[in-house]
Amino acid sequence: MGASVINCKFDTNLLYYRDECNVILPSSICPKDIKVLYLLHGMHGTCHDWITYTNIARLAETYKVAVVCPNAKNSFYADMKYGEPFYTYLISEFMQYIQRTFGFSDKRKDNMIAGLSMGGYGALKIAFNNPDKFCIAGSFSGVLDLANIASFITGNEENDRRNSELFRNIFGENPQLADTDNDLISLIRRNKTVNGYSIKDLKVYQYCGNTDFLYMLNLNFKKHAQEAGLKLKYMTDGGAHEWERWSEQIALFLNEYLQ
Repeated sequence: MGASVINCKFDTNLLYYRDECNVILPSSICPKDIKVLYLLHGMHGTCHDWITYTNIARLAETYKVAVVCPNAKNSFYADMKYGEPFYTYLISEFMQYIQRTFGFSDKRKDNMIAGLSMGGYGALKIAFNNPDKFCIAGSFSGVLDLANIASFITGNEENDRRNSELFRNIFGENPQLADTDNDLISLIRRNKTVNGYSIKDLKVYQYCGNTDFLYMLNLNFKKHAQEAGLKLKYMTDGGAHEWERWSEQIALFLNEYLQ
């Protein structure tokens, strides 16, 4: 008997529309005793991506972990200036819905969060701002130095126009992200503390391949994380920005913390 994949559709208050998520439940385990991994999609992704492109359902069964895949559009998991308040929604209404519906624990020791690309940033941002809610956070090829907006200048006029419009919708005109709660490196420097738990209490997993266009951003994040004394597990290889690597890394991530 394998894990069950449950597609949920439900009304929301903060988003003003019916949302959707996927929940993977391993067999033969009591929900209140299970560890939960919130697994975030990347840019242009949906709650179906991890299930479609990886063997996450089999891994959930192997490691006896529940996996929750939400939707967040192209929001960078932020409360958008011109759009939905995805950060507030996910950390409050969505998590409460999941815990209430499935009977999952709300204890810090039972909750983890991870994601790829935009979702890697989102996972660390959510965990760094709420170290009292999560014990482990993981990023696979994440956009971990978002304050460095210049890194998104590609030289392709159409791509740069789209990126500029995207960031304007999320963060407003001429966004200044440095030293805000959207700046992961600033959060590390400040060692943000909530209800007695700080960022240094988190176990953090970071992966980025050395042929990925986000590699240099990841090296900068790694430098600051190590200097600050974070509990960082850093992984790299010859990979690019691709599902083959993320499929490998989610297995390594779960083996690292749930073996």
